[in-house]
Amino acid sequence: MAKVTFLLGLAGSGKSFLAEELKRKSGAEIFEGTEGDKTIKQKMLKHLASGGSCIVEEIAYCLPSHREAIVSQLCAVVPDIEIEWLCFENNLESANWNVMHRRNKTDAPGHLRINQCYHGLYIYPSGVQVIPITRIDENKTTA
Repeated sequence: MAKVTFLLGLAGSGKSFLAEELKRKSGAEIFEGTEGDKTIKQKMLKHLASGGSCIVEEIAYCLPSHREAIVSQLCAVVPDIEIEWLCFENNLESANWNVMHRRNKTDAPGHLRINQCYHGLYIYPSGVQVIPITRIDENKTTA
């Protein structure tokens, strides 16, 4: 059975780190940015229709209207799909801390703007256990 795991959270919340951990454990393919890129969304739907599993990182699914739309599309393509939602807390201060303390800071201004926009609109799906954001430890070499 095809399974899709959606990772929701602000930039800097830990979505990419968790996606890589889940990929190592399950072998699922990672798709990022499916809402804004039709080609990526089509590849994801094709992968799921062939019975594959995937992990989706997409901040837009913090919005209920976007979640409803993707679930509708998924069920139309793969009627017996298993859908899982993993949501990081809506903690703007910690997410922005992580954005500013990443090794690659070239995208920091854009991610800070995105966080500001989505922070006020972020709504967790019902019944989801929220994952706390862990701040990057500046003293560690991996982040």
